Amino acid sequence: MKQFSIIGLVFLTLGFNTVFGQSGNDKYNRYFRKDQLTFTLTGAQWLATDAVPRPSVFSRGVNLQMMYPILGNRSNVAFALGFGYAVQNYYLDHFLHTTADDAWFTPIPEDLEYSKYKLTTNYLTLPIELRIRTNPDAQYRRSFKIYPGFRAGYIINVHTKYMGDSPETGEYIKIKEYHIKKLNPFSYGPTIRLGYGKLMVHGYYSLSNLFDSEILIPINTYELGLSIVLF
Repeated sequence: MKQFSIIGLVFLTLGFNTVFGQSGNDKYNRYFRKDQLTFTLTGAQWLATDAVPRPSVFSRGVNLQMMYPILGNRSNVAFALGFGYAVQNYYLDHFLHTTADDAWFTPIPEDLEYSKYKLTTNYLTLPIELRIRTNPDAQYRRSFKIYPGFRAGYIINVHTKYMGDSPETGEYIKIKEYHIKKLNPFSYGPTIRLGYGKLMVHGYYSLSNLFDSEILIPINTYELGLSIVLF
């Protein structure tokens, strides 16, 4: 009888450990299913050369992306992919001119009063990430994260916007120009996100030229910003 009691106590202990272990693992697994919908505010820039003006430091953009962990979502290392939408606004002090065969910049005349001239690009994006993260802390269930990745994009809209005096008449005008030619329809490059909890620093560098390969204007764009994980 004493042996049966000991055996029963062992099985009862194992049962409790299994139940509580599963409960703990469920919480742990739910934690690693987060970081799906992310909103990012970025500073939008490109590398300036003699042929390319430098955008204003106030150039900016937004990214919204939905990511799905497809491998290792219950571990400290995972792989995720998804889709997103990225907008960049480059504020310039040069007019952009494009034709079917060429593209170039000219300075906005100093005697021309204007409040805004910008180039806006909109991309549908396909991001992928390798997710490396520490175990969540006991108090706040947060962890440190390093997410190197890659992003490809396809441009769906591009335009320039000018607000100021007309170069021809001197009257105040607001005008958008959508017939921007010779832009590269594709963008691609490495990404990185570093952070803790729901706040992360975001970085992206485009390996592709903003313009078509036939145009001799080298413009490689990059982004630095702050990401907020919504869920």
